[in-house]
Amino acid sequence: MKYTAEELQQYFVDGFLFLEGLDIEELPEGLVVERDADLRDCLNLTELPKGFAVKGDLTLCGCTYLASLPEGLTVGGCLDLRDCLNLTELPKGFTVKGDLTLRGCTYLTTLPEGLTVGGFLDLRECENLAELPKGLKVGKWLNIRDTGLSRARIPEDAQIGKKIYCD
Repeated sequence: MKYTAEELQQYFVDGFLFLEGLDIEELPEGLVVERDADLRDCLNLTELPKGFAVKGDLTLCGCTYLASLPEGLTVGGCLDLRDCLNLTELPKGFTVKGDLTLRGCTYLTTLPEGLTVGGFLDLRECENLAELPKGLKVGKWLNIRDTGLSRARIPEDAQIGKKIYCD
């Protein structure tokens, strides 16, 4: 089901957008959420619209048909993409101000050069991830357990704030 901006108004509460588990396929272009957006388990969601901006946290975990994120996606807080099984890529030069959770994104094979994460980056169980990108910046910790990656596969120019967790 495709929702217009007007139809989505019923799912907004004090600037928060709650669409958890809805049978939604598309969102309107240019949608801006003033606080957090919870789209977890929207199983038919295949893509996010151009100009989508969330000023707080964006939760997309369990959106199993989501294959990619749009260029220009803005997330002001944390981004949870846990178990987005069909996710294959992130936008070029992507930045997340908070934490980025990609745990269980089994089809993810690469990350974009210059990926910047203000908090932690969780890549556990991204078993097809072959390497980490040049220019990677992580403000807190990096978790590469259960990925097949090792410390030797971290680019020399990577900036990791605190710890690296690996097998």
